[in-house]
Amino acid sequence: MMRKVIIIVGVSFSLLLAVIFWIHGNFDRIAREAIVNYGSEMTQAKVSVDQVSIDMINGKCVIKNFILANPEGFQADYAIKVKEFNLEIAPSTFTEHLILIKRIQIVAPDIIYERSDKSTNFDMIQRNIAAYLGPTKAQSPDDKKVIVNQLSIKDGKIQALAAFMNGQPVVFDLPDLYMKNLGKAENGLSPGQLGQVIVSALKKELIATVNFTKLANGALDAAADLAKTVQESPGEMVNKLKSLF
Repeated sequence: MMRKVIIIVGVSFSLLLAVIFWIHGNFDRIAREAIVNYGSEMTQAKVSVDQVSIDMINGKCVIKNFILANPEGFQADYAIKVKEFNLEIAPSTFTEHLILIKRIQIVAPDIIYERSDKSTNFDMIQRNIAAYLGPTKAQSPDDKKVIVNQLSIKDGKIQALAAFMNGQPVVFDLPDLYMKNLGKAENGLSPGQLGQVIVSALKKELIATVNFTKLANGALDAAADLAKTVQESPGEMVNKLKSLF
């Protein structure tokens, strides 16, 4: 009888170890699929990620080649592209209801800020997230929440694009963005709510940096000026063409 008990305990322990190792070996893939599926559903734009690497012992997470495509109705291939960004998570909270993210660092994001006839791509992304988080999307008490101590976005570039620019974007530097204690006052934010906060802050910087009305007026002035070059020399005409954007 004792021998049977020992065998059963041994088999159970072996199965438990196998499950632990399976979870550990597949956790990166599971996390990557969650980011892609949840992000695409929330923004109504395709999200792709090449790789997610999670070190649960030290609380390190690296996401590589993150791309958020443009919503429907916009021409550019993507809205945001980031080669790599890093998260530092308190290891003891990985399996808790409230996850503490000590730091999110996003370096050198490539952002296309595109304006259509009615709105911008970031207006649309923000509306899509808001619709996803609307009153019809009830949150379960068991859903994970997060608090972010620090978030930084540094060394980003903005490609401003609109129909009147004929596919030739104007590039701006994105002001560095720092945020602290996200979700602390609310005792945690859902991943969707965190995404809404970040997109709202990012859109505020985009609006402050890129003035599409000014760009349009500049294009009209340049076009009018170019019309006068018909009587000018080829060299002068080339120089004015170069100065359009």
